[in-house]
Amino acid sequence: MLDENNEYKIFNEIIIPEGTTIIKNSHFYCFNSLDKVVIPEGVTTIGSSAFSRTKIKDLYLPSTLESLKMYCFCGYGEYVENVYYSGTIEQWCNIEIELLGNPLEQANFYMLNEDNEFELVTEINIPNTVTEIGDYNFISINNIDTVIIPNSIKELKASVFSGYYNRNIKQYFNGTLEEWCQIKMGDNASHLGYAIDQFYLLDENGEYYELVDLNIPNSITKIGKYQFYGMDSIKTITLPESVTTIYDDAFVECENVEYVSFTKNLKEMNYAFYQMPNMKYLYYKGTSEDWIKFKPQDNLMSQIQNIYFVDENGDPYTIEEINIPEGITEIYEYQFCNFKDLKEIVLPESLEKFGNYCFYNNDNLNKIYINSKII
Repeated sequence: MLDENNEYKIFNEIIIPEGTTIIKNSHFYCFNSLDKVVIPEGVTTIGSSAFSRTKIKDLYLPSTLESLKMYCFCGYGEYVENVYYSGTIEQWCNIEIELLGNPLEQANFYMLNEDNEFELVTEINIPNTVTEIGDYNFISINNIDTVIIPNSIKELKASVFSGYYNRNIKQYFNGTLEEWCQIKMGDNASHLGYAIDQFYLLDENGEYYELVDLNIPNSITKIGKYQFYGMDSIKTITLPESVTTIYDDAFVECENVEYVSFTKNLKEMNYAFYQMPNMKYLYYKGTSEDWIKFKPQDNLMSQIQNIYFVDENGDPYTIEEINIPEGITEIYEYQFCNFKDLKEIVLPESLEKFGNYCFYNNDNLNKIYINSKII
């Protein structure tokens, strides 16, 4: 580029002129010599691939930033080394970031401290003025060891905290379990459950506790997608009578869960439980007649070692005999899978279809009756 003396020069530093509001698409694409880029206050948008395929060491961003378009800094294996941001965490949460548009990915993140000097960020503490965090906002930032999410949050969009595998990070939620259950999640990286061993919430006394025994409160009727995805601190899951629906991936990769308990009021369960290698038992608060009408999830049934029914007094028991009443036309997939104590089953004449693996791994099942005859 031409310098002030009208001579060609390789530029290692670019300072965007004051008064600029938008940096256009691909404007500095493949400027490989850049070490430092300073973007002034007033700039609101950085266009697609504006600085893609560069090797920026130090990037200064203004508090006025509103939109980071696709590939504006990242892509093709190049990442910014250090990002210096003049705004607040609240302002950063409000930036609309598109796929591979976040310069924080694999970068060191600096913000202004009380002395108005840039300081390395190791803790992300979201203020309670924030109600949602957009896609990719805090993706894979170096040096982060703590994330604090307020109870003001209503939605965590897709991949907010993607890219933190094998990092020693603690996640705190400044709210109750009931409030956490009401947050809408965008995908499996909306929170850090997939990457952390410890998740802390506030109890009724306002003190943090680690989530180990997950007892969903009676006020909750549905468990949303990815709600507890990957939370390895959880060892038991107990759902109350109020819960009728569990959506996709709600408890996937909760690898230390040993048992799950739910009631006959649960009507819909969409691939909520799988990749849970330590699963042992399912406790079902209902009768065998209730279970016959229930369509269980194959991934849950194939993982358990046995199923226990729970009576009105809260005492568990196993089923040895099941009489399926007339009118039932189908036995669902995996419906009686791993019923280890089941010995006899009576089938109705109305039965038309056996689901795949419906009696899989029933070691003691030796008598099946239909029309009063053993088959």
